[in-house]
Amino acid sequence: MLQVGCDACHATGVVDDQYLTWHAQGKQCKTMRMDPYMDMRAVAEAMGITPTEVSRMERGLDDPALLLAWHVAGRRASHA
Repeated sequence: MLQVGCDACHATGVVDDQYLTWHAQGKQCKTMRMDPYMDMRAVAEAMGITPTEVSRMERGLDDPALLLAWHVAGRRASHA
């Protein structure tokens, strides 16, 4: 049998409340990035971070607060 590690639960089958919050916020960020579509690399470049960091935030593995703030600020600027 092959055991595969899990980034979210670290192969325990259990996630904490922080992960659930970050996952929901990250999903919201991805939704905003996809409508209208913006490439993950372009978001990373505009924010001065790596695409890997954007991906981790969108998947709830890292705190997506910075990414969410960036999306909100961008939407406000485009509607001003």
